[in-house]
Amino acid sequence: MLGEDWDTGLKVVRDFGDGNDLYERLIKVRGYGHDGPVRFFFDSYSYHYGLIEGDVAVGTLTVTRLVDGALDCQSFYPSCLLDTFYGEVFTTCKFRIAGTAKSSFRTLRMMLRHAWSDQLEQGSRLVLINSDQKLVPFYKRIGFEVIENSEFIHPLLGTSSVCMLMRADPNAKSFFSDLFEQVGPPISTALTPLPFPNRHFQGA
Repeated sequence: MLGEDWDTGLKVVRDFGDGNDLYERLIKVRGYGHDGPVRFFFDSYSYHYGLIEGDVAVGTLTVTRLVDGALDCQSFYPSCLLDTFYGEVFTTCKFRIAGTAKSSFRTLRMMLRHAWSDQLEQGSRLVLINSDQKLVPFYKRIGFEVIENSEFIHPLLGTSSVCMLMRADPNAKSFFSDLFEQVGPPISTALTPLPFPNRHFQGA
């Protein structure tokens, strides 16, 4: 267990890969509104964070580190970022809270902070995501920045999407700036040109 909200009783837990009981519970959360559990190729080498209410899983977040394997939608991220920060890059995806009346912005923030804190311990300092264009304001509120000229159509969802990033920078406004204060000097993505597209990585 990574943490607990004493007011709500919600807990944040984590496991790795798809060969454990937590994973089986979390893919059912992904599957709410679908025909059944939802699985992805990268699940076997990803960190899976769960939001637990009592004994029931009600939230899920998947984190994949580039050093562990191909990222979700990897071919749409600038290859210069993947090359330069290979050992520090991770992605978050499949974030969902469902099946609880206690879901709130506070709950969302708690879960994301525990995931970031845990990833900092793994040496991760740069997160990349692909976002539906309609959700960009939401992710900016969390602390993400849009990667210029990174618009694309999601190959599976068919949605208008864009790539975003967040660095472990205590000077940038985010949900996590206090967590970044002990990490060391922030990495500078400004030092790396971001030609786009430049997709020699062949991910999903």
